[in-house]
Formats: sequence, structure tokens, C-alpha cells
Amino acid sequence: MSKEIIKEELNQMKYLFGYKRGIVISEQEIDEDKLVVTPYTLEAIGGNVKITDTKTKKSYEYSLSAYGVKVTVNDFPGGNSISYSVPLKGSSTQQVSNDSELPKLIKSNVGTCELHPKVGGISVTLKCVSGCVGCKSSTEKVIDSTKDTLKSAASYFGF
Repeated sequence: MSKEIIKEELNQMKYLFGYKRGIVISEQEIDEDKLVVTPYTLEAIGGNVKITDTKTKKSYEYSLSAYGVKVTVNDFPGGNSISYSVPLKGSSTQQVSNDSELPKLIKSNVGTCELHPKVGGISVTLKCVSGCVGCKSSTEKVIDSTKDTLKSAASYFGF
């Protein structure tokens, strides 16, 4: 084969597989499912929830915690549930219907510093990480070895 034919075949392969020299496709660039709460879409980004207003294109990013423990948001499978991971408990998925508390709270309070919906009967806290005005950044508590923290975490996680 000539060098020209090989070069042309390589270019076609790059096009088919979306290859771009020097760029690594990260997990965040893979198109995951989104939860639609008109006019907002919710998606999992780096363990947080990104809420985008589809009309204004403004985005807000919220971290999720329960009882002060960071909850990692993995995805919104099927666009009708939330998949998340909790330290010491593992992964779980909860259905989210359009008439539940979460969509109602998002529609009326997106852009505020904190949201306090119930997901699967559990009170959770959504704290604004970016996009909200006038909110100071704070992080969730990390589980330490004190007896009180372990006791409260153990009761929450069902131990």
C-alpha cells in the first residue's frame, strides 16, 4: 500500500471514532441520561448535580448531602430516577416522578444557596457550588472516627 492510501484510511478511522490528537475523552464527556424538570435539565457532573435552565442556558451546580455526609450523584437513569453512592452504604437508585417534591422545589428555588428536598423519604441538602449569586462555598462533612458521627452515620445507613 502506498503512504497516501494508508494516510487516507487513518484519517477515515479518526473520523469514525471521533479521535482528536492529544485529547483524552473523560467520563464526563460521555452523554449520560438527564432528568427533565421543564424548563430545567438535571445531569450528574463530577458527583454533583448540574441544573441547566433550557430557556436562558444558565447553569447551577449543586453538591448533594444527607445528614452532613457527601452523596455522590452518578446518573439520572432513564431520565426518571437518580442513581447515587453513599460512603459505607454503596450505590442506590430512587425513582423521581414529576409530581414529587424534588421537581417542585427545583422549579421554584433553583439558583438559591440551598435546597432541602426529600428523595426516597430522606431529607437531603443541595448546596450551590457554582452559578448561584451570593452563596459562600462550603463542603460536606467527612466521616471521622468520633463516636457521635459514626453513630448517626450508622443509623442513617441502616447499620
